[in-house]
Amino acid sequence: MNQRGGISLYLVFSLAAAVAAGIGAYAWIRKHKPAEASADDRPHAVTTAKPAHHEAPPTPAPQPEPAVEPTPAERPMSLAERRAEDPVVDPNSRVSPVFGLPGIDGAMERSSVDRRFRARAKLLQQCWDHSASDEGTVYVTLAVEPNGHIKQVTLSEGWNESFQSCVTSLMNAMSFSGTRDGHPAEVVQPVAFQYLD
Repeated sequence: MNQRGGISLYLVFSLAAAVAAGIGAYAWIRKHKPAEASADDRPHAVTTAKPAHHEAPPTPAPQPEPAVEPTPAERPMSLAERRAEDPVVDPNSRVSPVFGLPGIDGAMERSSVDRRFRARAKLLQQCWDHSASDEGTVYVTLAVEPNGHIKQVTLSEGWNESFQSCVTSLMNAMSFSGTRDGHPAEVVQPVAFQYLD
């Protein structure tokens, strides 16, 4: 057989196989069609109904939204707070208070701040002992005037009133030599307290 005859024979068999497959698929689909779908296959009369006029439901009166309590915005950390380093507290040591490195925003010497706080270590410990506060680290923030006087003392949150007033009066009695550049400065001194007994 020549090549032309072979191709013709191939096409006839391919076409017959495709038709047989199509008929088989059609028969299978028809046989396995769900019962409710077959009812839809029957011809039915087409009626057009006039659309009913529906009134829109009444819109409810707008209700006021419940008041949302504003969350207090956290204030950004100051430069002095970012520069302050927490004290390293050894739970086995018999030392309290323990001082971290002070954070300073302004022209003040770190050693000057360190000396003044360490000189008041016993008094700070007494403030803590008498206040019955829990162990922890307090961040004492000082606003220092250009002449070295303390303008404002602020303690981190979570300390009782007795401890805060004692530390505030102790810090207000302290002063520094003036700032080197004649501008105000801020100091944040972390101080950790722990039980010694």
